[in-house]
Order: sequence, then structure tokens, then C-alpha cells
Amino acid sequence: MWVSLILYASLGFLFHQLWQYSLYLAFILFVLHLVLLSFLKSEPVCSGEKIAAVVVLGDLERSPRIVNQAVCLSRCGWLVDLVGFVDAKKGSSVYSNERVCVISLKPFFHTQKRFKLLYAITALLVALERFILLIYRLCCFQRPHYSLILVQNPPSVPTLAVAWFASRFIHRAAFVIDWHNFGYTMMQISHAPNILVSLAKAYERYFGQLATANFCVCAAAQNFLQKYWNITSVLLYDCPTERFRNSTRDINRLHLKQLYISTLEKLQLSCDRTEPSESNFPLVAISSTSWTPDENMHLLLDVCIELDRRCALKFSGTIEKTVASPKLYILITGRGPQRASFVSRLLKLNLQYILVDTVWLQWEEYVQLLKTADFGISLHFSSSGIDLPMKVVDMFACGLPVLSYRYGCIDELIHQGKNGLLFENADELCDILFNLLSVEGIPILSNMREYLKANPLPIWEDEWLRTAKPVLESIT
Repeated sequence: MWVSLILYASLGFLFHQLWQYSLYLAFILFVLHLVLLSFLKSEPVCSGEKIAAVVVLGDLERSPRIVNQAVCLSRCGWLVDLVGFVDAKKGSSVYSNERVCVISLKPFFHTQKRFKLLYAITALLVALERFILLIYRLCCFQRPHYSLILVQNPPSVPTLAVAWFASRFIHRAAFVIDWHNFGYTMMQISHAPNILVSLAKAYERYFGQLATANFCVCAAAQNFLQKYWNITSVLLYDCPTERFRNSTRDINRLHLKQLYISTLEKLQLSCDRTEPSESNFPLVAISSTSWTPDENMHLLLDVCIELDRRCALKFSGTIEKTVASPKLYILITGRGPQRASFVSRLLKLNLQYILVDTVWLQWEEYVQLLKTADFGISLHFSSSGIDLPMKVVDMFACGLPVLSYRYGCIDELIHQGKNGLLFENADELCDILFNLLSVEGIPILSNMREYLKANPLPIWEDEWLRTAKPVLESIT
């Protein structure tokens, strides 16, 4: 394939009168070459079996929704190529599925966000690199025709354009978009130049209208797509997966106690270092994050500073430093670009009553931790205001009430006072946490846990079979 591209460029240079157009000519011939491939494809390896490409230009470990889509397709008899970024050091249950072939993309360039000019240059380089990687994987291969190309949005550029091109000209397949959020709003909070944001918005709207079908994550997104972009979509809420079915809280806190002692040793705090008894164990809060701009994790540190001051006045009668027993233990899981600055600031604090630590856990360890914690914290505020955090769904599945930042459509998931509590700023979150640390907080958490137990979320596999499967069967 690449030999063909070089050959076309060389032929262009042979025509001296057209030398200035050789690059354009090479690109046009290259695209025509890809189109011709669609007529030279072999028949499917297994007669009657459908093959799908499920694509996300992101880390598969951080894209549970699109991975869940791939797994469900495979269980319905599809052969699936799951295309995305893979960290070889991490594991995932999807890799062991014999009907799902994980195709790893290995990017080299990354967007630099310090200056707008540098952002624009690196964004173009990243888009070009992703374009080459993706068009090679979707168009230049020896697999038979895809019947379906399903992509997660965002990232939008160049995923939507390449997937549409491959589905339209190479495979003659159904082109489906799963709207998790909007790419142009992610660019906005990353301080991209306004012209790039406007172009990205028009780009998303255009290719969204070309899709054979669309899924979206919440009713607010469905309404936006229909009202402003004239795109009809099917509502497919995030739900806990099969592994959470009949999930119950685990009172065995052995692993949690090990993490607690590790945190005390790591932070070198002036607090009681003895292992607490079960009756004296601090409240445990879990927060999961990708450390991206749409989550204000530094707000949590502001809250902890004020909360520690209040606890000092309440439990010791003074704000002077004393040897105290921690009352709240906050564990933050995940990896991402803003983690380093958070940890740097955290290590400069000397909190007495509040313990905060960042950890990376394998999936099984994370689920076990959710089952032993007391409540969850979500600082996701959504770049668009119309997407819902998957982590809250996982917390609900393990019986955890969630304290969440209030924004646009979060009411679709969190019902105030029933399965969680909402806040709009650091002061409100501090008030909520201080109340939960008091005697009055015990029945509040207990009542919310009872509500979650009595009103479990549907399982993803069941919801997918009811909602997504009929749509995909009708277009493939």
C-alpha cells in the first residue's frame, strides 16, 4: 500500500509541467486506490458471519462503554475488530474474548496546550497521524468486508471522517456513531483557538448527519442532537455490566486496611499511625478520575483543607497541630495528565483528620474497593453539560451513594437525597462532608444505600439487547 503511494508521487514528479501538483495528484490517486480495493475484497472467511469494526481513538482501558459494545456484539455472533490505543502493561477481560480481535494503534504525537499557536500546530500533526493510522487499519488490510463500523465520539477528528469514508467506499457498511460527549466542547475547555472549535463543531454535525444510526448516553444529548443538529439518535444509558449482577457490599476490609497503612507511611502525616479497629475506622470515600480538564480535582484539595480545619475545632477544640485519628479517608483511582500537579500539591499539605491518596488499581481491585467504601465522590462537570459519568454507574452498582458536582443533565442519574447528594462549589461539598462525619450523617448514608438496594440499575447486557441490538440488526 505504501509502495503504491510512493509510486504515485514519483509518477507525478515525472510530469514536469505538473510538478507543483504532484502531491495533490498522489493523494487523489491514493484515495482512488483505496476505493478500488473495495471491489477486490475477498469473501468473508466464515460464511454467514457478520464482522464489525468498533473504533475509539483513545485508551481502551478508559473507554468502557465502547468496549462493552464490542463484547455485546461478539456475544450476538459477530466477529469484532476493536480498534484503539492499548497499554501493553495493563490487562483487560475483553482481550481474552476469542471473537474480539484487539487492534492496537500506537500514536507518536501528542497535543501541546501551553500556547494557542503550538496547540494548533500539534493538533494538526496529531490529526494527520491519527488519520494515517486509522485509514490504514480500516482500509488497508486483508480482512473481509465489515458489515458495521461503530465509532465512539469523541474523539471526533479524524475518526468520524475516516470511518464514514471506509464504510461508504471500502466496505459499503453501516456507519454508527455512539455519542458519549462532543469533541468540540472538549476543545473549548482545552483552550483551543476559536476557529478550530467552530470548524470541529461543523465537522461533527456534518458527519453525524451522514451516520446510518446514532446512539447517545443521555436524554439531554438526544434532545440536543435532534433540536440543533437534526440528528435522530437512540438513547442508550450507561449501565453496570454483567459482573455487577447481584453485587453486594463486602464488609471484609483487609485490602482497604492495607491501603490505609500504606497511605500513612507514604504521606508522613502527624496523625495516629496505629491501625484503627473496625468500629473506629474512618469513613471511606472513593473518587475515580482520568485527570482530564472536565474534572476539577483541585477543588477536592480546597475542600479537604477547610474540612480538616473544621474537624480540628470540633474534635480537639483547637486548630493547633495535634496527634489525631483520621475521620475521612479519600482514595482517588486513575491515571492521567493532571495527576502529577495534584500529587505535588497534596504532598505539601499536613492534614490531621483527612487522608487523601492516589492509587492505580486493576479492575478487580477497584470493584472490591467500591464494595468496601462508604460513598463515592464525582467531580466530573462535563465539557458539554450533556454527558453522564460512567464511574457513578459503577458506584451505584456496588451500593455506594455518590456526592456529585451539579451540572446540566446529572439529575438524570443522581436523584438528590435518594441515591446521592449534589453540590455546586467547594463550600457546599465541605458542608456535606462535615455533616456526614457527624452522628447525623450515619442515617443519611444508610437511607441512600437502602434506596440503591431497592432500586438497582438495569444490567448493560440486558439494556443493550433491548435497545441497541434491534437497531443494529435493522441496518446490517
